[in-house]
Amino acid sequence: MDGRARLRFAAQGGFANRASRAELQGASGGSHSPELPMKWLLIVIGVLVLLVVIVAGTGFMLPVAHTARRSVTLRAAPANVWATVTDVAAYPAWRSDVDSVEVLAPVGGRPSWREKGENGEITYAMMRSDPPTRLVTRIVDRDLPFGGEWEYEITPEGTGSRIVITERGEVYNPVFRFVSRFVMGHTATIDGYLRALSAKFGETVTPVTISTGTDAPAEATYRRGRAISTPARWLDGRVSCTLRPVRPPRLRVDLEAAVS
Repeated sequence: MDGRARLRFAAQGGFANRASRAELQGASGGSHSPELPMKWLLIVIGVLVLLVVIVAGTGFMLPVAHTARRSVTLRAAPANVWATVTDVAAYPAWRSDVDSVEVLAPVGGRPSWREKGENGEITYAMMRSDPPTRLVTRIVDRDLPFGGEWEYEITPEGTGSRIVITERGEVYNPVFRFVSRFVMGHTATIDGYLRALSAKFGETVTPVTISTGTDAPAEATYRRGRAISTPARWLDGRVSCTLRPVRPPRLRVDLEAAVS
């Protein structure tokens, strides 16, 4: 074999070795393999799907309806507070979550308006108005994932006012129910409103939670150390509650819808 033949042989062997090494590297899952990114992508998608299932499942088990009650005390007189909360057209001037308000034609003879802001567009109606102490407003849109009503109670407190807002909310979407319960909290919207209201009067307050009233009589009975020998009944808002003594000494609480 002459020199030129040996050179050709060596060159062919070198190319063959390179090809073999490249094939081995590909078979062993080299750094350029597309399988590794695809594997992590599938893992991420699987985790996201699992989270959605957990959130939706937890939200599905939560009740649709909830009640939350928060309160603040202001130096402003009840008449001034009433004038502010009922002047819906002026909401954008002191509520940062409302960009504009459109006053609408009455719904069933009740004042109505549409708020546009960070929560989208929501239409309300004034269901009850007892100046200057009690106001009830309700969401009248039918295509939202939530609904319900707010009840405002304004009472004198010294030379100022005590404002209590009770939210009787309804969250229809299970995911929204999860977020409302565990992320935002049922009192978040009330707190934002009450803080804005206090700032309107030049004050800074922290809303507080107060009892909804359904458990107060039972707590009072236990604190006084008195046994219940006969059924005790009271009415709070829409719920009628009856305490009944049972044996062995225990307390049974029956709740039922109030009849208007």
